[in-house]
Amino acid sequence: MTYFLIGKDLNNQFAFSFLLDLKNSFLKSFSHEKIYDSKANQLNSFNSKIKKLIKKYSDNKLKSKNFKINSIDETKILNENANLIIQNKQKVNTLSEKTETLINKSHQLYEDVKQI
Repeated sequence: MTYFLIGKDLNNQFAFSFLLDLKNSFLKSFSHEKIYDSKANQLNSFNSKIKKLIKKYSDNKLKSKNFKINSIDETKILNENANLIIQNKQKVNTLSEKTETLINKSHQLYEDVKQI
């Protein structure tokens, strides 16, 4: 889910405070392994925590200053990002396998040349 903050008097400190709380809450909720190994939509359980943070940052004091949190097409953005992460992970794995093969072949070539 992706959110952006808008408001006439919105300052960077407020926006980054929200984002920092969001990041910290996410990292407390899931291990790095869980995040890295997850597939699209497997971390949707975090949505309720996002809603709580939005409520925290949208209290009466903030509303009186015309602060507002709007959601964007969160599902589409999350799916795109998750798919990119999965694709990158697969590319890294493929590259790692090819590198290992190349190393093995170069060692074999070295041994063959050494015998000649």
